[in-house]
Amino acid sequence: MDVSDNTRLRRWLLAVVAILPVIVVWSLANPLFAAPDEPSHMARAQGLLRGEWSAPYTTDGLPTAAQNCFATKPGVTADCMDTTWGPAGSLADVSGTDGYPPLLHLVAGTASTVTSGETGAYAMRLVVALVMALVWGWAAVVCTRPGVGPWPLAALVVATTPMVLFTAATVNPSGLTAAFAALYVSALLAWRPAIAPDADTGVPPDPERSRWWPAVLVGAVGLLATRRDGLLWLIVVSVALLPVLDLHVPARVRRHRVAATAAAVVAGVVAVVGAVRLAVRFGNWQSPEGTPFMDAVRTIRRFFLDLIGNFGWLDTQIPPETFALALIVVAFVVGLALITGDRRHASSIVALLAVLVVSMVGFETLRNAYLQGRYLFPVWFALVLVAGSALAAGDLTRRATARAVGLTLGLWGVVHLVAFAQNLRRYTVGADGPWTFLTGGGAWDPPAMPTPAAMALYVVALVWAGGLLGVLLVRRLRGPRARLAAGDTPT
Repeated sequence: MDVSDNTRLRRWLLAVVAILPVIVVWSLANPLFAAPDEPSHMARAQGLLRGEWSAPYTTDGLPTAAQNCFATKPGVTADCMDTTWGPAGSLADVSGTDGYPPLLHLVAGTASTVTSGETGAYAMRLVVALVMALVWGWAAVVCTRPGVGPWPLAALVVATTPMVLFTAATVNPSGLTAAFAALYVSALLAWRPAIAPDADTGVPPDPERSRWWPAVLVGAVGLLATRRDGLLWLIVVSVALLPVLDLHVPARVRRHRVAATAAAVVAGVVAVVGAVRLAVRFGNWQSPEGTPFMDAVRTIRRFFLDLIGNFGWLDTQIPPETFALALIVVAFVVGLALITGDRRHASSIVALLAVLVVSMVGFETLRNAYLQGRYLFPVWFALVLVAGSALAAGDLTRRATARAVGLTLGLWGVVHLVAFAQNLRRYTVGADGPWTFLTGGGAWDPPAMPTPAAMALYVVALVWAGGLLGVLLVRRLRGPRARLAAGDTPT
């Protein structure tokens, strides 16, 4: 292991230790089963390790209907829930998760091999949180490679919305999907197969880039292994990134005709298989299940809310003011990237924005209520990370960069703090209940701690994460700046 390897390891440990406590507090402070399909995912996780690939699943007595008293009822607090476990070996006939790729359930199910009951359910959450933090930390290593400045890491933090942390803290595939998408996109932006010196500058390619291909591979496989529509988003995101990658494809094809032909055949087969699967799922595309076009356009706000902060069973929205602040922060990062970045980055940003909007409206038109905002995490992370790449390659001064990054992340911390408080509020006194719940006296408290302690613990976790990530950001500000454009090397 050389010095650079050791540095990457330290950065990875720092990033993991920064984000993991934040996700753990979310895991412990959110009621059990207070996430979309979490009971079904837990049941499949337990059954899958017993070789059961479809419902009914053998469980430890998991009360899969316990959340029915409050799910989709934002005024009902979590104290209504009866979490009495049934006898071990009970069957759970929950078929909604049968078609999911198995990675989430294999990860979460490992906890059920050593513990059971309510403790086992929380252990499942914590195992998922750990894996998410490990993958996210790898993406942070890529975003803090020498010479890129603070913007890539800042973009990774901004892409990590409260909704990302919420799903990462539950047994739901969206959190892992977000982490693998972050890894895939960040590594793809950092790594470009280099055969010859850059045609324009004659500068040899950065040798560090060759180190990121395992991250590209793991990110892509992880994305496919966590979402049923992972192939679709992998293809769409990869195509949208082509302008910024600047691969000089024609020249490479001429040099490697056999390899290029084989790759084209494989890509074609994969695309056909994906198209057939989508056609089967949406074959009845003109059915009454679709939404009229203008009504679908009006759902765009709801999709962005789902991406940023719509918790529980999509029944716990962050306050409108906080949602507006979050949109302003993201718009600032993306807008600044469009203004100061080059044409290639701008092309990818515009393409990804178009993919977001077209996906929202298109899917809603074809099949009402199928697509939820969190399904778009791969595109969301690609958009924000490309913006960070553009800003890293831009011409902002170091002082302007420091001020912009500080303001962006400071406001983003406020968004996370209020979002967590709103989720606690919903289960303690109801979604519109008094904010005095922060001093105690609510109808429900998280396990093993009163609500004020949970809130204080989250503040500590946020400050902890901000301090550790701040160390990485300051080092990026003090270090040499380098453009991410193809052919440029750190100075």
